[in-house]
Amino acid sequence: MGFLDFLFSTAKNIATNAASDMARGAIHNAIDKATGTVGGTSSSAAGGGVTENTKTVAIGRLPRTLAELKAMPQAALTDEFEVAALCVAAMCNFTADRDATVEMLNFLRGPRPLSNYDVQFLAERLAGKQYKTFAFFNGASPANEYTPAEPLAINVFSNPYSYTNDGYANLWLRSSGADSPMPISLRIKPSTGQWFIWEMTFLTDIREPASQDPWR
Repeated sequence: MGFLDFLFSTAKNIATNAASDMARGAIHNAIDKATGTVGGTSSSAAGGGVTENTKTVAIGRLPRTLAELKAMPQAALTDEFEVAALCVAAMCNFTADRDATVEMLNFLRGPRPLSNYDVQFLAERLAGKQYKTFAFFNGASPANEYTPAEPLAINVFSNPYSYTNDGYANLWLRSSGADSPMPISLRIKPSTGQWFIWEMTFLTDIREPASQDPWR
């Protein structure tokens, strides 16, 4: 390949990537307008690519059964931000009713249900620490025992690297008990346009509620 051919190829790739970023930005702007989220914001880099997109997903009430989950307005699973929030909401029921929660999580995971190992892992992560899931709701804090404000809402956000792998979305959740955001990844099923939970990696240890803090 000659030098001029190399320059032409490089310029073509840059233009293609920029067009892809602009298309992705348009898709998410459309989602902001069409879904039942509130407070969605985004910022754009030069060329129109979305650099960060934050959605505040309103949760009417915490689901306790699969039927209640399916009745929620976000249960169509066509918005990855909403599916991430539903995952947190369903997980809040884990220590109260493990079997019902596993059913809800399997619905949110689609073709890839939880294995026995996965369920045991969640049980270990949440044993005596169910407050971890409530810490993602707005208004929750260690000082108030991670009691969410009402109406219930969860912030979910993307960053410039959230969509680097085709078909996957790596999103982030903010826990009031941690200094860094927690990741959650999803995968889209092209035949239905639905997003399903791929990896739930947001249950690392956080600051204890004030009543359990031996140093308060």
